[in-house]
Amino acid sequence: MYRLGLVGNPVKESLSPGIHQTFLKMFDLKGIYDLHEVEDLEGSGVIEQLKREEYHGFNVTIPFKESIILYLDELDGHAIRMGAVNTVKNVDGRWIGYNTDGIGYYRSLKNYYPEFTNELKNKKVLIIGAGGAAKGILYILQDNGVSQADLTNRTISRAENLADLYNNSEAKSISQAEADLASYDLVIQTTPLSRSKQSLISLTNLSDNTIASDIVYHPKKTPFLEKAEEIGCSLLFGESMLWEQAAESFEIWTGLEVNKNYFNNKL
Repeated sequence: MYRLGLVGNPVKESLSPGIHQTFLKMFDLKGIYDLHEVEDLEGSGVIEQLKREEYHGFNVTIPFKESIILYLDELDGHAIRMGAVNTVKNVDGRWIGYNTDGIGYYRSLKNYYPEFTNELKNKKVLIIGAGGAAKGILYILQDNGVSQADLTNRTISRAENLADLYNNSEAKSISQAEADLASYDLVIQTTPLSRSKQSLISLTNLSDNTIASDIVYHPKKTPFLEKAEEIGCSLLFGESMLWEQAAESFEIWTGLEVNKNYFNNKL
């Protein structure tokens, strides 16, 4: 029986248990996928607990995608370059870290806006936020030849540290990003603020030709997406990325490839 789970805070409203139970049933496998909401990794002892109880693997979400690295024995190449982990696999008692956020986001974007991804080399993107998910998304966009991918963040130094990794990325203050919004073809909201009905930036200058994307999936249409829809933007919902990255995690744990048509039709 597979023992899987999710570590983060908050996780109580996560859709991941239902998604992974769906995947397990696809292959007639038995298993659990439970939630571990903790204030911190060290004080909670959650990592030691998961190892002691011989979990096959677990996902990691906000705010631990970077701090989890200290508890792992090894990272795969993509996770090393991203500096963030959202998937951990138990390999003979050793914790191996992976990141499926980037590929999950890119496949979601490609499913709904294939022409956009085909023309990525001519596209300009703004990423709002500079946490673990932003790292994965920036990496995959760069890996697929994006023309320009900028970042804005409340703590500008975090955005600068990411942007400095690439020649075609720039860190912008909130006011700079707001002033330049009309120049972007895709704006991606990666912060948890959408959950509390807040927004890091004003969308007043957003163009109706822009694709607005929010990786937060609860609520499905976040305040960020509601405002973008009022402006006339095309939307990309966070739930699609969730299913895509979950499928990648499931394959890492089990070696089984999920039929993506199932959940693409469902979404």
